[in-house]
Amino acid sequence: SKRSGSNHVRRLLLKSPCHTARVRLLLKMFPNAKFVYVHRNPFEVFLSGAHMASTTYGYMFLQKPTDEDLQEYILRQGEILIGEYLSCVDDGILGKDNLVEVSFEDLTSRPEDTMKRIYSGLGFCAFDQSGRSSYPLVLRRECKSLRGYKKNVFDERQLSEELQSIIRKRWHEHFFRFGYETSFPPK
Repeated sequence: SKRSGSNHVRRLLLKSPCHTARVRLLLKMFPNAKFVYVHRNPFEVFLSGAHMASTTYGYMFLQKPTDEDLQEYILRQGEILIGEYLSCVDDGILGKDNLVEVSFEDLTSRPEDTMKRIYSGLGFCAFDQSGRSSYPLVLRRECKSLRGYKKNVFDERQLSEELQSIIRKRWHEHFFRFGYETSFPPK
């Protein structure tokens, strides 16, 4: 961490789902690291992964993968990421001192309240009562600027009954640990 001109510590923030599987390494490198885990309905996670694969992965392949190859890649990546994350939680590597879990739904529908919960949960004082922090105003402005933002809309027909069943089975722990319904489409 580097101190800015004030007494506040500036922190590096990375949004990288793949780093979910690197928590142990990150904590070795940065023992005081803090983590925010944003969970989302597994069906939506799969559809988002499929969207990313169809719009960006093509630039990274030396040959064109089949739909089955991409499906397996998304499913396996999900298993690895949630498995390692939950292992870190279960082993006590991640806990109340260095982790806050929030849902994607809360973050997108109530961003200011969710950010307050994140900051409070990690022990950051950006929302102190003294009024010295400019962060609440900056956050409010940023949230206001994003009000018209449109999330990707996924075609629910992309998930056949068979694929839904596979997602339920292979990502069962994700549904269970975060309380997501296994019905599709998500309510």
